[in-house]
Amino acid sequence: GARVVTNKYPVLHHSHPEDQDIPTFSLEAQRESTTVPAFGYHEVVIEGKQHNLSLADSGERGAYRLLKCYQERGRHITRNDKRVQQIIYFKNSGKNAGASLEHPHGQIVGFPLLPNSLEQRFMSARDYYERHGECAFCKIIAEEMTQPEETTRVLDINEHFIAFLPFASTAPFQIWILPKDHNLHFLEANESELRSAAASLSKVLGLLDQKVNSPDYNLILRSPPSNLTSLRDGLAFTRYFHWYIEVYPRLSPGGFAGFEFGSGMMSASSLPEDNAKVLLHNNNNNNNN
Repeated sequence: GARVVTNKYPVLHHSHPEDQDIPTFSLEAQRESTTVPAFGYHEVVIEGKQHNLSLADSGERGAYRLLKCYQERGRHITRNDKRVQQIIYFKNSGKNAGASLEHPHGQIVGFPLLPNSLEQRFMSARDYYERHGECAFCKIIAEEMTQPEETTRVLDINEHFIAFLPFASTAPFQIWILPKDHNLHFLEANESELRSAAASLSKVLGLLDQKVNSPDYNLILRSPPSNLTSLRDGLAFTRYFHWYIEVYPRLSPGGFAGFEFGSGMMSASSLPEDNAKVLLHNNNNNNNN
């Protein structure tokens, strides 16, 4: 099974000498602070014993094992340390994605605050709800499920999840895996939902391996803050957010360049509809490196 250890080179330190003095941050207090002690959790999830078994090759069982470990550790940290406001779960696979170890592993980082970029993501979802009276994620899912076959971006639909290439993809072959129902928090997902997510994740990683020459990738599991229930004005996350998984293939080295850094905008070199066709219908490997 999977094992969890403290990262040897953590970005945050659970044993920070001043960690006993760190308060539970409110968003208002966070904005008034110019510095924050480097307290937090940074853990490595060792996916299994086999050194060269990728997550794609480990199948649904391996994907479930990783997600289950993420969930159990997230629940433990949230329950036992109320200073942790946000937990991120991620996996860097391959050198182009920032991996420094070959052995298959994921990572967990628990923050004593809500990072600004994540707050902006949640605020955007909240603003959409306030303008349109519906959840943006539910709207996206409905639109993806009704696209004609010739322009579909959907890669997989199972009992609880849908996997697709987003309309406004930020990179070629970027994939989202969302719960079809309005499910807010990853830590509240039940066993059936977790296994369904694992099945969908396993399928899309297999497609990338088969059709795009096993690219390096970043996997990010996005879920609302652990110990916050709302942003600013009290509108509950339950109204407007879904937890979801994002797979971000790294088809060329380097990542961001001048345009992205300068504008804060992203440019993609191909259409998600075309990339979906490659993954679903093209039997020949597609070399995008």
